[in-house]
Amino acid sequence: MSELDNPKKILKVVVLGYGYWGPHMARNISQLKNFELAAIVDFSDSRKMVAAEKHPEASIFNSLEDALRSVACDAVIVATPSHTHFQLAKAALMAGLHVIVEKPLTTNLDEARELTDLANSRDLILLVDHTYVYSPAVEVMREMVLGGELGDLVYFDSTRVNLGLFQPDVSVLWDLAVHDLAILQRITGRVPNRVSAAGGLHQRAKYEAASFLTLYYDDMFFAHINVSWLSPMKIRRTTISGTRKTILFDDMMPDERLRIYDAGVEQNDSALLQYRLGDISIPKLENSEALRTELIHFYESISAKSQPISSGQAAIEIIATLQAAQESMESDSRVIEIIF
Repeated sequence: MSELDNPKKILKVVVLGYGYWGPHMARNISQLKNFELAAIVDFSDSRKMVAAEKHPEASIFNSLEDALRSVACDAVIVATPSHTHFQLAKAALMAGLHVIVEKPLTTNLDEARELTDLANSRDLILLVDHTYVYSPAVEVMREMVLGGELGDLVYFDSTRVNLGLFQPDVSVLWDLAVHDLAILQRITGRVPNRVSAAGGLHQRAKYEAASFLTLYYDDMFFAHINVSWLSPMKIRRTTISGTRKTILFDDMMPDERLRIYDAGVEQNDSALLQYRLGDISIPKLENSEALRTELIHFYESISAKSQPISSGQAAIEIIATLQAAQESMESDSRVIEIIF
């Protein structure tokens, strides 16, 4: 394992997978100071040709084993199909390398625990690519929630739907709801204790293509998540409401991603509930790419030998929730206890 105590140390990275997300990783790495794109790995000849054209500075290989034998590196980014994450991340950790894994970390809880324990035992950084938690909008939401500006939390509601790419190895829960669970975890610092879920199959799909989740906590707060690959409309909208204020996060509105509503429900002297409607504010957000922020945070976590925001442990909590939700979906939406 390379020590990165020197702030000028160059982090040499291998990107594993050059399909959908790998190119975004490679682009950012090639542009960031203190990073070097050492190699790109993909089994597809056509993808390797594209990678070689886009990144002539990087060596191109068919497998992780070939790359590790041929180039010096400090870290591996796993951007491959979900069912391959465990074996590839484990191989990189066993080789003494820091690792970023595209979401979800794994497709079952036991494997997530094993990877997290392995990284911790070897003093390696394992970061899970929950990209949204590094976005300026989510950070503002977190600061407002934890600072008490919303008052007591009442509910969280999120819709993430579009005509999406059907994944061959996981349901829509593991592909899309993982984003909303990561946002919810980040802005509240809380984890649910029970979940119920309902889902539907498309006739040509092996796994559920649309799903609704309801998450329960140890108080009156609850959360609802709607995800789908079947919607003709692309919607990325999240609401978190408190007794004092409500935040609307609409990722499809680039100039007004956040709206803060100074509104709520109050009880008057006669014990009746009444609406309180105040101003709407639109905070100015920093114009930064979340993935770039994530990679810088990865570097800083290695340098400081500290756990990243989207650590293996954070991913375990999300995967435990997804696994319980999948069980609920397969048992007529029965409420399932979440065991971490």
